[in-house]
Amino acid sequence: MPAGLDRKPAEISERVEENAVRAVTASSFAYGSLVGRLDLISSRGKRRIGLRIDHGSSVMCDVEGLEREQYMELFEKRVLAAGIIKRNLRGQVLSLVVDELLPAPTLEPLSARMLLGRLPELGGDGSAAQIIRRQRDDD
Repeated sequence: MPAGLDRKPAEISERVEENAVRAVTASSFAYGSLVGRLDLISSRGKRRIGLRIDHGSSVMCDVEGLEREQYMELFEKRVLAAGIIKRNLRGQVLSLVVDELLPAPTLEPLSARMLLGRLPELGGDGSAAQIIRRQRDDD
């Protein structure tokens, strides 16, 4: 038997239990969308997909309202999933009830340098120093 598996499980304190409940209890519901890679399809019980988002943990998505072909053809592709997002008290996404699933638009990544001088109302030469001076009303 591997080391450590022969010990009794640790006792769960009341505080740990409270934190665990808060982490998985939905506190807000809002319509929104997430972009990520569709990496799991489950048909046990409710039909669900796993969405591996760019930042954060994977999100389990309920796709009961969609036709099977919609998500099957998008497997392992980047998608935009829209619907009701459930979040916990900390704002972390718990799940998404999907009512629209589309291929994600391909966007060219932006760098900070590409954004310099893009706000014409700031005037000046578009340099970072000029923009900061303008924001501080130093001009």
